[in-house]
Amino acid sequence: MNIQKKLDSVAIAFSAVCAVHCFLTPFIIVLFPFCASSCCNEHSNFHQIMVYIVLPLSSLSLFLGCKHHKKTSPFIIGVLGLAIITYCAFWGHSTLGELNEKVFTTIGGSILAFAHLRNFQLCRCIRCDEEEKA
Repeated sequence: MNIQKKLDSVAIAFSAVCAVHCFLTPFIIVLFPFCASSCCNEHSNFHQIMVYIVLPLSSLSLFLGCKHHKKTSPFIIGVLGLAIITYCAFWGHSTLGELNEKVFTTIGGSILAFAHLRNFQLCRCIRCDEEEKA
């Protein structure tokens, strides 16, 4: 498995982790109220830390894929998703409100996951074409 394929897979997994985090946090707070006063105060830090991990990982993966399959659409779509996620992580809560921050973060993560999935598919199609010619 090449580095681009691994990076796309890891990036898609991070998108899933973000989605699970967003959906489960309210239930965890209700079921375990002590979380509301302890770990959940660092909610915005979680998003910012994820951006610091996802931004270089996704950028590199999408860049390598586009270099391989010569299509820029996954990279452009990925940059849109990254921009939305980054904005929400640093300024979303204060400018959009809590609910809209969650909605837009989920939308940005979904856009980014779609870009990685498309990047992965295009690279796989190129590899299949190359194998058929050999």
